[in-house]
Amino acid sequence: MQIYSIKQHDKSTLNPAELYIKSLQSENSKILMKSRLNIITKKINNKTNYRNIDWSILNYEMVLNILETLKNEKKAPATINSYLAAIKGVSKKAWKIKIISTDTYLWIDDVKEITGNRIKKGRTLEISEIQKLIKICQNDNNNKLGKRDAAIIAISYGAGLRRDETANLKINDYDRNKGTIKIKGKGNKERKNKINIKVQKIINDWLDSPNYQNNNYFLFNKITGGNIYTMIDKRYKQANIEKITPHDLRRTYATKLLEKGEDLFIVQELMGHARIDTTKIYDRRSDTIKDKAAESLPF
Repeated sequence: MQIYSIKQHDKSTLNPAELYIKSLQSENSKILMKSRLNIITKKINNKTNYRNIDWSILNYEMVLNILETLKNEKKAPATINSYLAAIKGVSKKAWKIKIISTDTYLWIDDVKEITGNRIKKGRTLEISEIQKLIKICQNDNNNKLGKRDAAIIAISYGAGLRRDETANLKINDYDRNKGTIKIKGKGNKERKNKINIKVQKIINDWLDSPNYQNNNYFLFNKITGGNIYTMIDKRYKQANIEKITPHDLRRTYATKLLEKGEDLFIVQELMGHARIDTTKIYDRRSDTIKDKAAESLPF
């Protein structure tokens, strides 16, 4: 495959949005930002694909108008800020290939994020619910992948993994002797987490089962993040518990560690977060404290 540099290529044919998407390291980020840019394109000139717009028309007033429209649509602050991040990413690439001026880029870059909060999505599970989920999988005699599903749930909670992190685990990432798991997270960053001995046993039961392919490259054979979402959706219904998503297992990991008094910065490292503010979003301790306070009100 021949690779062209910007210097070799006619700048007039370069799309800064394409350059921005290519610069993102996570596949999930690429999918999200493509969607964001398509919606932004629709708002700018009623086209449906970010490839079909002349991004040289981007300017400060246009960005403010887009943000105002999103606010009027009652989008959450975090959602609006993700649109803003996409716009800023494109504007930086547009400036680099010299289709917008330095002044225009600096004005856009100076646009402040929207402040405000919404009620946090998802929930924290009780330990009894996690145990119930795992038992449902282990006792599923009609499904030869029951032990696999139990191991996926156990490691997702037991190491605080994103679903794609779980899906991409290699057999060599799991050190059976030391009880550790090596995780490749967002931004191609690696971390190594120790896992509870009960979680290790559930993983080992899967690896020792006849349904595990011993010559397989992946810890859970070939599976995707989407497959994990579908499996969790099926298993929580079988366990007869309140709706959960794979990410709720990760939320529960962070909250339970913090409830035990672990340092927020340690939890940040275990979660693989670049910023401490991101870890704070997962801290559900205040929800429990507020509930107890409200319940104690004399009446």
